[in-house]
Amino acid sequence: MLSNQRNKCPICGTEYIKNQPQCKRCNWNLTLYSRVQKFSSEQIIRYAEIWAKDAYIRAINYRKERNELRKQMEESPNFMQELFDIKSRLSDIEKQLDSLTNFPRESDSFKAQIISEVKVSLQEIIEDSLTNLSSQNQDIYPININNTSLITHTEFIDNKEQSYSKNSNNLEVNKVVEINPYEEYVIEQYYQNYSFLADHAYKVTTTKKTLEEIYLNKVNEIIFQESNQSDYLIVELKSGGFCLLPDSNFKINTNLKTIKTIFDLENYQEHLSKSFRVIQTAKVIEIKNQWQLIDKGILQF
Repeated sequence: MLSNQRNKCPICGTEYIKNQPQCKRCNWNLTLYSRVQKFSSEQIIRYAEIWAKDAYIRAINYRKERNELRKQMEESPNFMQELFDIKSRLSDIEKQLDSLTNFPRESDSFKAQIISEVKVSLQEIIEDSLTNLSSQNQDIYPININNTSLITHTEFIDNKEQSYSKNSNNLEVNKVVEINPYEEYVIEQYYQNYSFLADHAYKVTTTKKTLEEIYLNKVNEIIFQESNQSDYLIVELKSGGFCLLPDSNFKINTNLKTIKTIFDLENYQEHLSKSFRVIQTAKVIEIKNQWQLIDKGILQF
């Protein structure tokens, strides 16, 4: 028997503490290696059979859920039309914001009027578009239409308004980024159903070689590998290819040099910015059980 002093699960390699009864990742019974409680060979075999059956069932369920996720991404009949309508309306808002940068010497009342119009337009887009998408098929798009989501977008505009007031001659307007509906669905799930998305994603981190090259400023390619202590999620898209997003617990400021090689950072302020929004995922390709970065994503702060 192996000693319970082992700090890694023999099945999946996840680290565990002494006297921990079960692996948190694969649910393997760690007490089988206890010197206090003895198990016969028959008991161990029996437990292994039960564990294997459970693992098989979970694998089957995972495949079903993954297929269902792919199916959901195809079944909204009016999704593309809604998407185009939203982009068109956002383009109008962008033009309004551009007018502030084109006329920096205009009065504060003029700027306040434009900002007020932008806030009203954005509020209408949020309410109309989310309501329409949700009413089409609540099961396909489980969008939570509540005051929180509306407040979040309003606060974003309020922050922009404060920024205009403080520095009207140094305005930054972020352009609308076009992404396909499959990627947009992944980003939506990233914020609304993270645990579900994480269960269907590869957990990865940069390879040791890549990390060393980044800090030596000699990096030629960014390579990721699966890891128990993940920094990123990789999700396979139905349209083909893989997209990459930061883990929900990823610390931007302590990994700044690395994250800048993977994502473009909009409105980032060093040591001050912490929360971010995924505007566009990074793109990777699979190469021999690893993944290579081919296109940077965009994070907005």
